[in-house]
Amino acid sequence: MPASQRSLTEVEREWIHGGFSSRRDVYFDCQRLEAVKGYYSDKIILRHLDPDDPMDIGVYPVDHTNDTVRWGCIDVDVNDPNVVETCLWRAEAFGLELALEPSHSKGFHLWLFADAPVQAADMRRTLLQLAHSSIKEVNPKREDGRNYGNCVRLPYAYPQGVNALGYPRRVFVEPDDWYRVADPLEAIDRATFPGSMLADIASRWRPPSELRVEQVERFRSSAAKLEDLEIPSSRMSRQEAAQIVAGHRPINVGERDVQFFTIAHFLRGSGIGESDAHHVVCNVYDANAPLWADESFTLDEALTKVSRVYGGR
Repeated sequence: MPASQRSLTEVEREWIHGGFSSRRDVYFDCQRLEAVKGYYSDKIILRHLDPDDPMDIGVYPVDHTNDTVRWGCIDVDVNDPNVVETCLWRAEAFGLELALEPSHSKGFHLWLFADAPVQAADMRRTLLQLAHSSIKEVNPKREDGRNYGNCVRLPYAYPQGVNALGYPRRVFVEPDDWYRVADPLEAIDRATFPGSMLADIASRWRPPSELRVEQVERFRSSAAKLEDLEIPSSRMSRQEAAQIVAGHRPINVGERDVQFFTIAHFLRGSGIGESDAHHVVCNVYDANAPLWADESFTLDEALTKVSRVYGGR
């Protein structure tokens, strides 16, 4: 029976009317490599999900009538699982979870959904706080729908198979086992959050240059609070800690362990909450890790210092 003549499955309803709802005046034909302008029907999306009559498409997130989205996506276009882990860690620090999809050739798409349409600016600014510093593409790439912006290929296109890293491609995988295919509806549900929560996270976003100025000023004004803290013995002063966090000096490779521990104390003494401290330490790690010749000190170890300082673990 043709797809247009039968009842929709739960997955098809989600792709058409739910989390993957997208603007309907344009789509991208991934086989012809061209944008197809003009209203498109549900039949196009049903073909995307149909193994017998496949049509691989990409969609554009921002509804141009009200500048809202139902989803966002971080495009990890590098062959480095550590970049993905960083994004997942940051999401967890904000109380979020991302749906993980190994993409067509290499890398991953990390999806976040809203339970109702949210402003494109809120989705984008939330994802910018989760993305590793090496990532070049966060969708939506625009905060309004005046132009089409960039499309993202929908998951579950055919054929699927595995990508260059050996992971099942074009499907959602389990966050703790990237070789195991996840139930698509459960993956979407885990990565769906209230719009009010995303708006709150988005409100914390600052452009990198502005954020650095705020951090330096905040640390200077709160330096007195650090006098009562038991800072680990280290050659790093409070001023040096502030300079590292602000991006003005690098981490000393030979003292990574103690310096991240000291930075965690510094942040706590400055009145910064644990979730924001995790975010700052992620930024420090991202900025310094490319300078290290070895990979023996992981982001997990750096974040463990924050947990120990804030939670006594």
